[in-house]
Amino acid sequence: MHKSKFKILLPIFLVVLLVSSYCLATSNQAPAQNQAPVAAQSAENTAEANATAPEGEKATTNEPQAIMQEWISGDLYKIDSSLNMQNVVDGNAFIIGKDVTISGEIGGDLFIIADKLTIDGGYVYSSVFALANEITIKGTIYDLYATCNTFNLESNGFVYRDMKLAANNVNISGRVRRNAYISTNNLNLSGNGSELISGNLEYNSSKEFNIPEGSVAGTVKFSKDTSNEGQSGKTVLSYVSSLATALLFTFVVMLVLLWLAPKFIEKLESAPIIKSLLLGLITPVILFILSFILLFSVIGLPVVGCIVLVCTLLALVGKSITSIYVGKIVAKKFKKESKSMLVLFALLVTAVLWLVKLIPVVGFIISILASVLGIGLTILSIISKKTVVE
Repeated sequence: MHKSKFKILLPIFLVVLLVSSYCLATSNQAPAQNQAPVAAQSAENTAEANATAPEGEKATTNEPQAIMQEWISGDLYKIDSSLNMQNVVDGNAFIIGKDVTISGEIGGDLFIIADKLTIDGGYVYSSVFALANEITIKGTIYDLYATCNTFNLESNGFVYRDMKLAANNVNISGRVRRNAYISTNNLNLSGNGSELISGNLEYNSSKEFNIPEGSVAGTVKFSKDTSNEGQSGKTVLSYVSSLATALLFTFVVMLVLLWLAPKFIEKLESAPIIKSLLLGLITPVILFILSFILLFSVIGLPVVGCIVLVCTLLALVGKSITSIYVGKIVAKKFKKESKSMLVLFALLVTAVLWLVKLIPVVGFIISILASVLGIGLTILSIISKKTVVE
């Protein structure tokens, strides 16, 4: 019976994920006094960017359109095959789509998975975390963390701070205000002798490229990568494979829990975060000490084997449980608590955690905390006898 359910649900889920159109956001029209500061902030940040950009490469702004755009108070969640985001988002934006264009303003971070991403005159006031086949920047963003096949920073594109990029083909004719860290097979800087990167350029590739004189204000550091010689796009495919594995694993865990332990998911909602984190930290330590003690006993080895198996299982499902926990909270917030939407939100959180993991140091810490929280949530939900009562 479970196998038949899986055969039915899996195609439905894939169709919904790829072609359906959802917009889950608190999109209340704000009064005029709330919109004015956004225009002022846009003008202020653009003036700051213009002050540092050379003549003829000033950062663009949507200030004349800001008052006319729809104000979205809070975070924005969108899933669509093709969309053009023209709104002013006073928070973070989480987007999954095939052909996505950003021409509005985002006050927080942008987390996006797409086939083609174009920031066309848009303004992202914080970091962009992107996984796509093709990325084109023709607007202003602050930090960029991206993995793609082809990356284009056009002449009217502006990365106000750092750019960390893994791509097969990289074309830069716009400005990077600070440093650029690039892993690529093809790198092209075409600024006609003008300064494109105001900081340092560090790139990793199988061959060294000709960097035009004056295009990089700081130092240029080349690291030879011999692992990808003759294997174009291997790095990108490894990232895509890693993300697909994480999404599939969370999807399987979610289906198993929905079929075999639905009350476990209900208990997750009421689990306190701090208590779960502490429990997730303490449990591995206790199990390690217990294993060390049992090694010197007669029946120690089989028991230690069981403990290691349990620890491995908890570590594997930890981040997936955290994704389900956060997804359930988000689904309840937007009153979309059906099983299909719960699965969709859990997968979205998994993708966000995977993107965050790409950030050096910080991403590793957040990834560990997500696993620890998942372990604590799992143990707390198992030992707790309380269920959520509406």
